[in-house]
Formats: sequence, structure tokens, C-alpha cells
Amino acid sequence: MIFITTGGMSMDFPTGEGETGGTYFVATEDCSIHRCSVSYPDSYGDNYYGHMGPIYRVRCNPFWHPQECPIFISCSYDWTVKIWHANE
Repeated sequence: MIFITTGGMSMDFPTGEGETGGTYFVATEDCSIHRCSVSYPDSYGDNYYGHMGPIYRVRCNPFWHPQECPIFISCSYDWTVKIWHANE
């Protein structure tokens, strides 16, 4: 069992052609982003690390496509904005 011990700062659901609606991204105060699913509420699908401070906002590409364009962006307390590819 995985215990979630950090607070979420922002979340976003990808929308667009091909998305099932069950996946979402959560930005946390522990400098990480988690890909989650409504089908598995007690665990993370993927984790993304790269910020050095709490992440204030995560937003998915409005033209999201799971294979062709799974891009999202985040901004953090560390004064950086990062662009992420969800499949890498």
C-alpha cells in the first residue's frame, strides 16, 4: 500500500481527442508531479521530477492526444517553468 503524505497544489485533466477522461495530473508541494487515474485512487501511475521547489500549477495541452501530443506544463516556486512529455 502506498501512503500519500504530501499536499496537492494544483491538478488538471487532459482533454481532447483520444483521451478517456480517467487520467489526471497533480502538482505537489514536494517538488513532484504525479500522473493519477480515477480507477486507481491509492497509487500513482507515473512520477515526474525536476523542480527544486513546490509546484504551484500544472496545465495540460488543450490539444492533448495520448500518442501524438501528450504535453503538459508546470511552474514552481523555484522560478522555473517546465514543459513535460507525459510518455517520457
